[in-house]
Amino acid sequence: MITYYNKLIRDNIPDVIKAQGQIPVTRTLDDNEYLSALNRKLREEVLKYSEDNCLEELSDVLEVAFAIAKAKGYSDKEIEGCRNTKNLKNGAFDKKLFLERVISDDEKAKMLVNDLQFVIEEVPSSDAVDQLVSMVRAYEGEYFTDFSDGVRIDAPFQWLCYLKSSDEMFSAIMFTCLDGHPHITVMATRRDAKNKGYGKQLMNCFVEYVSRLGFHDIELYAWSEKTKPICASTQAFYKSVGFKVESEHMSLWAPGMITVKMKKSW
Repeated sequence: MITYYNKLIRDNIPDVIKAQGQIPVTRTLDDNEYLSALNRKLREEVLKYSEDNCLEELSDVLEVAFAIAKAKGYSDKEIEGCRNTKNLKNGAFDKKLFLERVISDDEKAKMLVNDLQFVIEEVPSSDAVDQLVSMVRAYEGEYFTDFSDGVRIDAPFQWLCYLKSSDEMFSAIMFTCLDGHPHITVMATRRDAKNKGYGKQLMNCFVEYVSRLGFHDIELYAWSEKTKPICASTQAFYKSVGFKVESEHMSLWAPGMITVKMKKSW
């Protein structure tokens, strides 16, 4: 019976076959064939080791790996040098670390939102007001008129809710009651935290809070994009959290400026 193997073998295997009274038929591979055969052999030995997990199979993996390196012209010194360099850069495997996932900046922001504390202050603290004023001032002349000083004056007579981590405020809503409806007078998010989900998370918390108080709607006024085109993004945000434009008003806050009244009901 003739058995076909067609695979790379260790140098002494022909003698072993002869000692068993059989005839080995071999040929010498050229360099390209040899390297290709080694690569196949490595996959074979790794598979065997993954199944058996024994020292013998592991030594076969190492032997084939060293043979591949030698076939590619690398010396033992170069192999060890490369290994040491990589260990210095990325470490070895001594700590038994297992990487489950990598969290991107966007996902990190979402996770942070979920970990923030929602705070309600019926009488806003001076520190909270300072942080709110700082956030408002960052948008003045762009999304807001120059009313940060007015925010400071109004704060003692309104309520304030915000998301914070430690003592750091990320997004805030100042509100009052107008004609029997919760009315947002100021909403702002830290400029460096814009478009990361803080505003939506805060609005969700705010809606839940006023719902517990027995309310079923929220109102606010905002600049119209007809006067300030940049404020189209402000209206887009409010619409994304359920607000609808109810009416337009001319010169409510400043001569010639158009504002819109927006309302969210549930």
